[in-house]
Amino acid sequence: MKDQELEHAKLSETVHYMKEQLSIKQQIPRYTGKELVEQALDDQRQLQIQALKRALPSPYFGRIDFQEQGKEGFLPYYIGKHGVEGENQQILVVDWRAPLASMFYSFSGASSQAEYVAPEGLIEGEIALKRHLHIREQELERLVDSYIKGEEGSGGGDEYLLSLLEEKKDSKLRDIVSTIQQEQDQMIRTEKDQAVVIQGVPGSGKTTVALHRLAFLLYQYQEQLKPEKMIIFAPNRMFLDYISDVLPELGVGGVQQTTFWEWAQSILEEPFTFGGDSEKTQVKGSLAYKEALEKWFQSWTQTRLPKKSIPLWRNKEISLDLLEKWFTQEYRHEPFAKRIERIAARLERQVEMEHRDIRGIDPRGQWKKEAMKLIRSTVKSWKVPKVTELYRQFHKGYWNEKSKTSWEWSDLAPLLFLHHQLYGVPSEWQYQHVVVDEAQDYSPFQMEVLKQHARGSSFTILGDLLQTIYPERGIHHWEQFLSLFPSNRFILFRLTRSYRSTQEIIQFANKIIAPFVDQELLAEAVSRTGELVTCTKGSKQVVQVALTGKLEELKRKGHKTIAIIVRNEEAANDWSRWLQIQKISVQQLSSHQDQYMGGISIVPIPLSKGMEFDAVLLVDVTKENYPLEEHHAKLLFVGCTRALHELHLFTVGEFSSLIPLKTD
Repeated sequence: MKDQELEHAKLSETVHYMKEQLSIKQQIPRYTGKELVEQALDDQRQLQIQALKRALPSPYFGRIDFQEQGKEGFLPYYIGKHGVEGENQQILVVDWRAPLASMFYSFSGASSQAEYVAPEGLIEGEIALKRHLHIREQELERLVDSYIKGEEGSGGGDEYLLSLLEEKKDSKLRDIVSTIQQEQDQMIRTEKDQAVVIQGVPGSGKTTVALHRLAFLLYQYQEQLKPEKMIIFAPNRMFLDYISDVLPELGVGGVQQTTFWEWAQSILEEPFTFGGDSEKTQVKGSLAYKEALEKWFQSWTQTRLPKKSIPLWRNKEISLDLLEKWFTQEYRHEPFAKRIERIAARLERQVEMEHRDIRGIDPRGQWKKEAMKLIRSTVKSWKVPKVTELYRQFHKGYWNEKSKTSWEWSDLAPLLFLHHQLYGVPSEWQYQHVVVDEAQDYSPFQMEVLKQHARGSSFTILGDLLQTIYPERGIHHWEQFLSLFPSNRFILFRLTRSYRSTQEIIQFANKIIAPFVDQELLAEAVSRTGELVTCTKGSKQVVQVALTGKLEELKRKGHKTIAIIVRNEEAANDWSRWLQIQKISVQQLSSHQDQYMGGISIVPIPLSKGMEFDAVLLVDVTKENYPLEEHHAKLLFVGCTRALHELHLFTVGEFSSLIPLKTD
């Protein structure tokens, strides 16, 4: 009880000070003048105001008592989402990204010894206490000690984590600063010029780790990195909405967020009609295809070489040798369009220079005008083609087929590659850090194109090979991406523990996928048990009655997010119509939506990737929808592992042979 009272008093004192500071800063009028120093001070003050507002509901979540080697006494350090500075520059709350705070995540309690790397070097010492504090709306709700020096088996950290995992889900992904695990913290704090590749099972926190890494990099390298020069690639717009609260909660704004499709369209600036995948998709995503395209482009540029000298006047000309020298040597490193632009400017300068010698016999500059006219006509004949026209030429020859009128998803990378060859990559399309989520569905060619937009090897690439639901598009092993980076510039991490689903759900999902994959990829569940997975089969009427009954039961239990997961959008339409007839309010999620509202949703499996729900009802799990093969096993695995607390399967007739449990 004494500890509880002391922590209540400490919290009250901290909140009072923060409110006082917030009030003082808010009373200072905004600066509207032109003095740069004053503008900077005002901007800094506004950031401090926003940080204080975000921190006030829960000023901190952890405490460590640390004694630095060579110093007297243990000092308590409180760890929070946002650092708070007290009087006389005393640190009231340590920012979770600060070097000292790393001990809160890395300290396991195996011994009392601890250390962290500060700007001045390695700091060693001893920890006497590690404490978790659950604060909500400025009230201390729970206190859990995971380590007390001298006491055996404190171990409250797992208890604290499990208590948070038991909570019901809302419609947004949340930050995990209070529960970052040791292996996750290592990934988050990896230096900026590394390609961090994360193979993570469903619910292992790989997306939140990537977002926290962004926040850490911006804190650690604040003089070098800017949020507007970072970009996140997500699988769809709805997923971007789902993760939209995490970075603002961490005090990060301005990071670009998009899908590969939208990003590619904005660069290419040409209208496209895109179809689905084909048997050519995998080839088009390969580096061999990229190399063939690059070789073809080099040959094509040779056909653009000038064919003859350019006459100026009388016996004067710009020789073919000089033109070829400019084209193939002096400007060979420039993209094609820039090369043409520079040569055009060089030609005009050459005319100006040559004309100085004949001003006396061409005082009105008539010969000069004629020469300039001829040069502009010549340059015009070297026109830069549209990207689609150029790719169509290559595509027709490579595949020995008629000219295409529409493109596939896998044509985006080749089109972008040709665009870069023609125009280069302007600064506004260059990024200091790139995050690629659901990366297992990207091709090596796509990743190579993204590399052209990144400075150095600053990437966070995350995904799960068990969730490759577009086998024609994606990769089969991470080495297909790792080979793109220098050997000392990438790190492959593996997250094998699922913090999302109960043991029952993970064990069920693993049985579906296990016959088809490497066993080391399977998920390990945390020690959180829950409801049994149920499988209900019968007539259409029996299944419908069972499903509506289950929905009512789940709502009574207080589940906030319930997903009815179906095979595709056509099935989503059918179930949505039926539920509306039953007067059950549902939100049908589609690939065209950009917002997820929670409640009861109907969602096709491909669109559910990356999301999680309190309960999942997986319907129409038939042999026809899910035959006995790897691709469909992965689809079912994705559907099952969206569930946090409850998973229930339904089908009319017999279940798919992939299902390991077949009770009525």
